[in-house]
Amino acid sequence: MKVDRILTTIDTHTEAGPTRIVLSGVPPLSGKNVAEKDGFLSDSL
Repeated sequence: MKVDRILTTIDTHTEAGPTRIVLSGVPPLSGKNVAEKDGFLSDSL
């Protein structure tokens, strides 16, 4: 099996809502706001 990328994450929950925090494995996110950073992340992976 070839691994192209390894992400380090923590899975948590806030008032029963699941969340995932990415700790490492992605490039620095460019963008002026959360929506732009989300788009950058989606395009990069």
